[in-house]
Amino acid sequence: MLMENKSLKLMERMETIGAVLVKNPDKAFTITELADKTQLHPLTVKRYIELFSYMQAIPYGIQVINGGRITMVQLKMDYKKENEEIKGMFPEIGDDNKILITLLTTDATRKENAIKLDENETVKKLVKLERIEKVDGRYHLTHIGKMIAKGIKEIYK
Repeated sequence: MLMENKSLKLMERMETIGAVLVKNPDKAFTITELADKTQLHPLTVKRYIELFSYMQAIPYGIQVINGGRITMVQLKMDYKKENEEIKGMFPEIGDDNKILITLLTTDATRKENAIKLDENETVKKLVKLERIEKVDGRYHLTHIGKMIAKGIKEIYK
């Protein structure tokens, strides 16, 4: 249980920092600015940026510019252009992604808010992929499913 909480906290912090970068693709941030925007300690932000750089956790990557005592962080690619390319390849939202969006928009993001879904092959596939979880005959998004649903919603808005 303790390891699961640490993993969840790691993912939440990565998502928080990534969200600031994605919402401001043309802006370079200092570690201090990112810390202010995310309400995380600057050393924590610095460590996560190093982790991002190592893992390339943000799909389009980040650019870290070291200038002596100041480190700047910015997205490498224009995510708006990337979103348009994705929409060009996949003009329609698939059934699996529609389910994720439905769960996100109905706030079925935790066990307490789980909703009923028709149990079909798509739902079974999402459970197997750990995008959604079944609890007492109802379904809610997992943390990964929530991140994916937010990304899909951003692309197809």
